[in-house]
Amino acid sequence: MKDEPVDTNSIQKIFGEKTFETPPKCEKDPFYSEDLVRKSYVDTSGARIFNSMNQSIPRLEWKELLFDSVHYDTGEFYNPGTPSRLISVKDGVHIIVAHFEFAENSQGFRHGRLIVNSETIISQDFKAAYAGAPTPINTFSIWEFKAGDYIEVQAYQNSISTRSILATPHISPELSIHRL
Repeated sequence: MKDEPVDTNSIQKIFGEKTFETPPKCEKDPFYSEDLVRKSYVDTSGARIFNSMNQSIPRLEWKELLFDSVHYDTGEFYNPGTPSRLISVKDGVHIIVAHFEFAENSQGFRHGRLIVNSETIISQDFKAAYAGAPTPINTFSIWEFKAGDYIEVQAYQNSISTRSILATPHISPELSIHRL
C-alpha cells in the first residue's frame, strides 16, 4: 500500500499568525518520514473563560456557573448564547480545569463538580467552609469528548443562606479546556 503524495515543500498549519513549514527532505536521513511530518501537526486548541461578576449560589441546590468573558479561545469552544458551557467541536481527549471561590463564611460545606452533557459527573471537589477566608474549589479531569459534547461547572453549598462565588481576576470563577 502506497502513501498518497505529499507536497513536502509546503505542508502548512496555521496557529493564529504563525505558519510552520515542513523541513526539506534529507535524502541521507534514514529516519525521515513524510507521514511522521504530517502527523506532527497536532490540534492543541483550547479556551479559558471567566465571569466578571459575583454569582449567587442558593442553599442546597446544584447551580451551573455562568461565564461572560474570554481570556482566549483558539478552538471555538465558547458560545455566549450558552454561557455555562464549553463545547467540544471535535472528537478527542481534552483536559478540563475549573477553579472558583466561595465568599468567606464558616458554616457548612462547599462543593464543585465538572459535568459532561448535564448528566455525567467526571470530577468533583468537596470541603468544609473556611472561616475568615474564601473557600477555594478546584476540580479537573481528562476526558474523551465527542464533537458536540459540552462541559459545565456546578457549585453547591449548604450554609444557612445563599452564598456568592467571588469574581476575582484570573482566579475565580475560571474554566478551561485544552485538546491533548
